[in-house]
Amino acid sequence: RRGGLAYTALQLLLSYATDPAAPAPLPVPKEKLVARIGDKNEPSIRLFEKLGFAVTKRVPVFEEVELRYVGANATPWISGAVKTLLLEEGAE
Repeated sequence: RRGGLAYTALQLLLSYATDPAAPAPLPVPKEKLVARIGDKNEPSIRLFEKLGFAVTKRVPVFEEVELRYVGANATPWISGAVKTLLLEEGAE
């Protein structure tokens, strides 16, 4: 906890999912990104806000909030290199 691993992992995932060079069915337009988080999970809500998401809806019946990417106060996401992994013959 509080080591920055989730932040870095989500940056990589979001960067890959929105990259125009990503394979189908990607890329996803940034304005279509949605996260649903339990309304009591403040650390996760803050994490997504740090990534540029904002709470757009509260759903009391499911005790969750909906966040959408708005880009406000967000630094650009880091990206990594895409590597193709080759499995050994017979490996699954």
